[in-house]
Amino acid sequence: MILYEGCLVKIRGREEIFYIKGLVEEDGKVIALPRYIPSDQGERADSRGRRYLVLKRFEQQIDYVKKKVPNILRISKIFGTYLPMIKEEDIDEIYYPTLKLRQILKEPKYSIDRVIIELIRRLSKEIPLDIIGIAGSRLADLTGPEQDVDLVIIDYSYVEKIVNMLRELKEPYNEELIGCLVREHMREIQTTPILLRKIIKQRILENIFKNTTYFVRVLLMRNMKKCIIYRKVREVSKIVTYCKIVEDSILSYTTPCVHKAHTGIGTIYLLSDRGVFTDTLQILKSFKVYGRLEQGEIYIPDMDLTLTRWIYLDSSSRVVYL
Repeated sequence: MILYEGCLVKIRGREEIFYIKGLVEEDGKVIALPRYIPSDQGERADSRGRRYLVLKRFEQQIDYVKKKVPNILRISKIFGTYLPMIKEEDIDEIYYPTLKLRQILKEPKYSIDRVIIELIRRLSKEIPLDIIGIAGSRLADLTGPEQDVDLVIIDYSYVEKIVNMLRELKEPYNEELIGCLVREHMREIQTTPILLRKIIKQRILENIFKNTTYFVRVLLMRNMKKCIIYRKVREVSKIVTYCKIVEDSILSYTTPCVHKAHTGIGTIYLLSDRGVFTDTLQILKSFKVYGRLEQGEIYIPDMDLTLTRWIYLDSSSRVVYL
């Protein structure tokens, strides 16, 4: 079974829809967080009319797991903390981004599909169609107000072409939309509203197309048979420290994103599975780390590169930035 960030899954006997986080598989288990949960108050609905509530924040997702499915909280040998990890044998249904996109292109059903098809038409001029997938609520066939477009690109070798194409596609934000995004991201990015507005306006992978917000995630994997292998992870520091980005490469646009940074313990590489980092760190350049910094090696297929993996924990030792 091959699962990667962007895929959605259901656990046997349950109705919640979980999203796969990162590219890590550990002892037949994958990290997965609840994204869509059954609720009469939900704004999303499936084809049968069942309503789903969207859990957007990590804290909400972890709280739900603790209350409703605590049995999937397991110690990760890689990340060194409790995380929601689903055994592959317990997965009942899988939603694959590339398969869903093919279905949409063949048989569009909703108004959002017109935007998806046009965006894909632009991107596929330079990128093979078979490595592009649709994620998010459209992957799960959940409809509702204010839908955006979440795309997954499953090959990092095209990231430079993707970034250049998205620069050309960028449309100006209106002030109302910027205000909504600032309020949504203030808890995720520790900065001022003024700087956050600047970050939002300059983002490449998250922007506006045909009056619709989109987010493109470029996975750091050559194909679905070769994923990143983490090893030799060890704790380096628990102190509060400052990080300053000293060098970026095209890999800073991928997931996980890669940045070379200087910290209180020397110059290291930072790796984060958190999508918000991808564009944000290229603009912020310096930031404060609370929690724990760990070192480890990863192997990237077709690339001889050893990196340091960065994990950000809050005071409760919950992973905030994956």
